[in-house]
Amino acid sequence: MEAKSPIEQGMTVCKKIASFLMLIMVMMVLGAGNASAQTKGIIYKSAEGDGRLILDPNGDGYVSSTTSGFSSNDESESEISFFGMPVLTAEPLSDVRTGASGGHTDLATTSSTTPAAYMYYDGTNLLFRVRIADQSTASKGYSFFFNTDFDVFGPKASGFTSSNPGFQFEIVLETGKGVSIYTLNGDNATLYKRLTEADHFQKSLSYTLTDGSTGHFYDFYVPVSEIQGAVSGFTVSTGFRAAMATITRAQSGITGTLSDINGVNDDNYKNATQALVDIVEAAPSTNLNDIGSGGGGFGASVTDVPSIDIPLVDGDTEVSGTSIEADGTTITVYVGGSSVGTATVSSNTWTTTVTALSAGDIVTASADATGKDASAQSDGITVLAANQQCTDDPINVAQGGNTLSGTITGLPTGLSNSHLTSNVIIRVYRGGNVFVSTSSSDPGTDGYVGYNSFAYNSSTGNYDFELDNGQSGKTGPGGESLQ
Repeated sequence: MEAKSPIEQGMTVCKKIASFLMLIMVMMVLGAGNASAQTKGIIYKSAEGDGRLILDPNGDGYVSSTTSGFSSNDESESEISFFGMPVLTAEPLSDVRTGASGGHTDLATTSSTTPAAYMYYDGTNLLFRVRIADQSTASKGYSFFFNTDFDVFGPKASGFTSSNPGFQFEIVLETGKGVSIYTLNGDNATLYKRLTEADHFQKSLSYTLTDGSTGHFYDFYVPVSEIQGAVSGFTVSTGFRAAMATITRAQSGITGTLSDINGVNDDNYKNATQALVDIVEAAPSTNLNDIGSGGGGFGASVTDVPSIDIPLVDGDTEVSGTSIEADGTTITVYVGGSSVGTATVSSNTWTTTVTALSAGDIVTASADATGKDASAQSDGITVLAANQQCTDDPINVAQGGNTLSGTITGLPTGLSNSHLTSNVIIRVYRGGNVFVSTSSSDPGTDGYVGYNSFAYNSSTGNYDFELDNGQSGKTGPGGESLQ
């Protein structure tokens, strides 16, 4: 046989390399096809030990009720009847505060009505489920926060901090570490116990997400006896409200940075703590029996209390305000506790016409959103006499850290600094509702008032102000809104 020339030999080698590369490409395509065709509901990382049958009771390797997987949704077709947590709005994709959109901290849903976080009580253990856009081996946190003291929550609570609005304990899947139980006190998160990740955590495929991709379930659990060891007096009948968020690192959400909060559009909240406040204040009281076999679940969320635009002045025939609820939410306006008109929310605002208001009237409002329980009435707004309304901004305000401070200016007719020497009250409003009230005779712990100056402990947000010396009337709420 005639020997091949060097050029021919080189061409033969190139053809072999090309064939080899083509084979690799075909295998990659086939592999990708097989991955995308995996049955939705299949468990691809099982728990070990006792945890395997706790998270997959029939042991068939699927979180779906059968090995056929999810055919139309992953709630009613789930082997375990998890209960979805209450939400303010449908959880959107790509609303992460930090991290990659569509990644393993981006909470995800399969429709506009499904939440991204779930719980279930099996009689011994409390199970958690989180649906995310992607999975990873990176160390991240998936936290469920619990509030059991309903009287101590939000900015009005004495224990409120910029990181913890009033949660008492927290259960966190810390990937790469384990499932942790923390007791919470203000900004302090104390680790009670960390359970092994291998025995308490599994991964599976969810149903198709709203963007057409396949999502992932992270399921984990803790024995209720461990919660009872950490939280004194906690029983299956203890009422609680809860919120859920992903965390950029495997740690407590109180000490870590939140990535995505379940049930809100994070893009609408500069302040993560305020998002948690809104979620929990709208959540109904629930206990473990409610989310167990035969239980009714979390129940309907409570509609968020609407805000009323201020000031309201003698003779006004229109009342307007804002609401975070969806378009179509019904607003009812009350004067002296009696209904005087209704409005419908559109683009987070509402307006209604009423019979002319009189000075001294107390105006409140409530909201009723579809699928939720009606809200309570807002704090009362007092209608001012015409000469009590400030024509100038009454407050020069500065914000440093978590403190608001300023001086009174632009006083109404008949009121001067000489009237500010005794029992001056300055009320701070947030969203039309009284945030805090302090007088010069009893400044309390929230701040101080003296002559025409003031300071208040606060959190980031929008604020308005009102001055009342109890003798010469009060200014109309006004001033500068702060972010």
